[in-house]
Amino acid sequence: VHVAQLVQALHPRQWRFGEAGLTAPGGGVFALARQSGAQISLDLTADWKDWAYTEDRPYWQTPYGDLSTYYSFIYSDVKQRMAADEVPDYFDVWNEPSSDGTVDQWLSVYGTAYQAIKAADPAAQVVGPSIPSFLVTSGGHPDTPGYQLSLSDFLNWEMETGDRFAAITWHEDGTTVGPS
Repeated sequence: VHVAQLVQALHPRQWRFGEAGLTAPGGGVFALARQSGAQISLDLTADWKDWAYTEDRPYWQTPYGDLSTYYSFIYSDVKQRMAADEVPDYFDVWNEPSSDGTVDQWLSVYGTAYQAIKAADPAAQVVGPSIPSFLVTSGGHPDTPGYQLSLSDFLNWEMETGDRFAAITWHEDGTTVGPS
């Protein structure tokens, strides 16, 4: 049985992925997801890391260190996806921001990406912060490395900036689920 038939049989409603290459034969995984009828969420983290690893190496894991280049890259990435007719339903800015940076530094990444995405495509739907757990309470140290970005940090930042993401995202790794 062909993989497309297997996917169709599942009737997926949502499909989240990163690094959906624009040069994949037949549209690759993006086309497979679109053909299945699923709404697509594209994590832009891998796009930036793959490009920046060779083009902006000091900041490939920390785009907050070079926000002007990050803005240009995200804007260009969205425009290329539009030209290839591979625009996801949702652009997910960054997956699991590390605590190596500060909360404020990571919020600057979300703001920069939001502005770049909306400049490239005003109709785009942007989601985030894709933190690794349902962390509600802020560490209260926005300028100190070592603290995780929380949903409270993110939502308060949204209220302060006026940027409005289409959805608030996080994911669990299963470790919070007790035995059955």
